[in-house]
Amino acid sequence: MQHLAADSAFGSADNLTWLVKEKKIAPLVPVIDKADRTDGTISRSDFVYDREQDHYTCLGGRRLVQYRRNLTNQRSGVTKDGIRFYRAKQSDCQSCVT
Repeated sequence: MQHLAADSAFGSADNLTWLVKEKKIAPLVPVIDKADRTDGTISRSDFVYDREQDHYTCLGGRRLVQYRRNLTNQRSGVTKDGIRFYRAKQSDCQSCVT
């Protein structure tokens, strides 16, 4: 496998996935960390994860879950890229004062 070194500007998930899966190149690139935001939006660290209940809670006390209803066909909740998505109700976010 070839290697590529670059600065963190290339460390987005899309770029890293493309390098590894499409080009078969092992990237030696720092990953862009957007966990702590400085642009006035909510940071990842502002959400609290409950492992037993498998959900996140936001600053406004609302739950972010993977699924809002029981599915006939159970899903793993993990995308082909190994990502789990947790979502809140749109109405919860629109009414949030935080």
